[in-house]
Amino acid sequence: MARTTLISVKSLDSSTYETAKQAIVGNSHVNTVQVNVDDATQTDVVLEYPLKSENVTMIVEEELANVKKAINKTNSTNDKRTVTVTVKEIVGRREAGFTPYTLELNIEDIVYAIEDGTEGSSTISAVTFTGSGLDDGTSGGTYTGDSVKEFEVEVDAKDGILTTALGAGGTGYAVGDTFTVNTGSVLATGTVVTEAGGVVATYTIDTAGDGYSVAAGVATTATSGSGNDDLTIDISTLADSFKWSNDGGVTYEAELIQMTAGAQALEEGATITFAAVVGHTTGDKWAFTATPSTGADTIVRHYDESKSELVDYVVDEKVDALKTACNG
Repeated sequence: MARTTLISVKSLDSSTYETAKQAIVGNSHVNTVQVNVDDATQTDVVLEYPLKSENVTMIVEEELANVKKAINKTNSTNDKRTVTVTVKEIVGRREAGFTPYTLELNIEDIVYAIEDGTEGSSTISAVTFTGSGLDDGTSGGTYTGDSVKEFEVEVDAKDGILTTALGAGGTGYAVGDTFTVNTGSVLATGTVVTEAGGVVATYTIDTAGDGYSVAAGVATTATSGSGNDDLTIDISTLADSFKWSNDGGVTYEAELIQMTAGAQALEEGATITFAAVVGHTTGDKWAFTATPSTGADTIVRHYDESKSELVDYVVDEKVDALKTACNG
């Protein structure tokens, strides 16, 4: 409880104000200093100063603790009380009738807790196909997003290189040399990984390219390094590629993803599956919609300790504003 400190002085001057102020520093329970002036020409005055900001927080926490107890005691969905915390102890500097600062915390809207009910099921629609190639794409998965997404999958390359084997290792190559694979309409690229005496031992295919056929001894062309263009590879399998969008084709999240024999993840649980990895036509599209679940949750009125950060966040915002006002 706040209390008043009495100070008797001969006259009211600047030093009196400082003496009065020091009487409340560090003491959260003293917020008013009454100055008795021993001078017939001046009247007694009451000075009020703001508390230190850390004491503002302490007072609010004490009041909030009592509110939590009251709410948890009822813990009822029918409890419609409006709980207001008024921190009367927090005051501003008062001279010539200056109005003290007060803080009211109406926490009616932040003590509701959401109790999980039975969740509804998200839905993913069947695909709509547009194009002239093989129509074998199907949508699937369990959508976990919280907004409706309009997915669109489009073939952006066909007959790209999927797997290869080393044909001839060539001569004059070094680790890091790069090359393109001949015969494609969009050339695939690769990089030398290991070599022995200039003969390539292992390599990677970095981009799959477009328009290839399964063939042995396919020539390559060096694009960096000292290779003699005599590296050859055997193309074993091919795959078409796709890009995908979640906004109906306005923008695309990824491109040149090679098709595989299985469900391929797009976003938030949604998938696309192709029955075959080749045979499609560039520009073929599959569109489908993913809709989030609409589970029925129950709102109950009680202070939920597991969600206390919500209450604390709202209180902190109000307390910070009050600190600024009191210390200003």
